[in-house]
Amino acid sequence: TMFTYPLDLLRTRLSGGVGTLTIMGATRQVISDGGPLALYRGVSATMLGAVAFEGTRFQTYAWLRDRTPDHWIMPAVNGTGASLLAGAVLYPNDTIRRRIQYASEPMSYVQATRELVRE
Repeated sequence: TMFTYPLDLLRTRLSGGVGTLTIMGATRQVISDGGPLALYRGVSATMLGAVAFEGTRFQTYAWLRDRTPDHWIMPAVNGTGASLLAGAVLYPNDTIRRRIQYASEPMSYVQATRELVRE
């Protein structure tokens, strides 16, 4: 994640359609606007989301496993259900992360959440 995260940030910036930047142009712009650490803007939301997603998924899977019949297909069904639930619950975190990545000025997780709720 620490090596590929800047690529995710640049992909977000490029998909926003601001100008006609190339990946090198976007990299230069991000670094000139905020320094090299700006390439990691939003990484805390990514880490928080990953931990919360996996925790939700594993706990949901364990809960479902204890409540379903012992059948060969049930691990797949329970795993699918657990992943779908974790994704649905944590989807807003992805939106907040994208806002932090796309912001021209540094923005905290709390600021991005408040902005999203206001809209």
